[in-house]
Amino acid sequence: MKRIPFSIVVPAFNEQEVILRVLESISEIVQAKEILIVDDGSQDRTAQVVGDFIKSHKGVPIKLISHPYNKGYGASLKTGIRAAKSPYVMFFDADGQHHSTDVDALLKALDGYDMVVGQRINSASPLVRRPGMWLLKRLSEYLAGREIPDLNSGFRVVNKAAVERFMHILPNGFSFTTTITLAMFEGGYSVVYVPIQVKARVGRSMVSFRDAYKMLLLILRTITLFNPLKIFLPACLFLFLLGIALFVRDAINVDITLKTVMILLASLIVFLFGLISDQVANLRKDVELHSDLSPDK
Repeated sequence: MKRIPFSIVVPAFNEQEVILRVLESISEIVQAKEILIVDDGSQDRTAQVVGDFIKSHKGVPIKLISHPYNKGYGASLKTGIRAAKSPYVMFFDADGQHHSTDVDALLKALDGYDMVVGQRINSASPLVRRPGMWLLKRLSEYLAGREIPDLNSGFRVVNKAAVERFMHILPNGFSFTTTITLAMFEGGYSVVYVPIQVKARVGRSMVSFRDAYKMLLLILRTITLFNPLKIFLPACLFLFLLGIALFVRDAINVDITLKTVMILLASLIVFLFGLISDQVANLRKDVELHSDLSPDK
C-alpha cells in the first residue's frame, strides 16, 4: 500500500473517562505523521489526562490544542484541520466508539478518492431519534442525488485542501460532518464508504433535537448553495399545481378568487427566484474555478 501522509484530529469535550484509552489506541498508528487532540474547553480533566500522556509518550508526535471555551464539535475539527501539517486529515472521535484497527481499511480505500468515510454497520440511534434521522437521510440523498450510507460518521479521512475550500460554510456544531459530506458530493469530489464496526460510546450523546433542527437547515442551505433548483422547483411545482386546482374550482363557481391568483403568482416568483439562485451558484463555481487555476497560486 502506498504510504499516505496524514494527520489525526481528535475533537474532545469532557472525555476524561475514555480519552486515555483512545490515546493509547491511536498512538499505535505509526503511519500517522502527527496526532492533534483538540480540547474544546472541557470542564473536567480531559486536558490534564492528555498532557500527562504526552509527557510519557514516545513515538508519533502528539499535540494538545485547547480552546479557551466550548466552541463546538465542528469548530474543534476546523482547529485541527488548520493546524494539520499533512495533505490528508483523519477525524477520530474521542468517545471510544472507533477501532484504531480500521484505520488501515480507510487508508487503503483512499487511493483515487478525496474522502473515505467509515460506514457504521452496527450502530443504531435511539428509537426516539430514528424517524428524524431517517427523514434527514432521505432528504440529503434526494438533494445530493445519490445514496449516502452514513450521513454523519465521525470517522473519516479527507483531502485537507478540499475541506479548506468549504471551511467558510462548515458549521461549528455537530452538523459539520453532515455538511462536509454534502459539500464534497456537490463539489464533484470522489467519496467512498468503508464498512466499520463501532463500540458503544462512553457517556451520553451530546446531540439534541435542536441540533437535528439546525442540521435540517444546514442541509437545505448547503444544497441551495450548490444546486438551488432542487429546492425551488419542487416548491414551485407544488404551488403551481395547488393554484391550478383552485383555479379549476373557481372556474366552476365562476368566481376567480384573490387567493388563487396569489398562489399562482407565488409559484411564478419562486420559479424566478430559483433561476436567479441557480445562475448565482453557477457564477460562484466559475469564480472558484478561475481562482483555483490562477497562476498566482
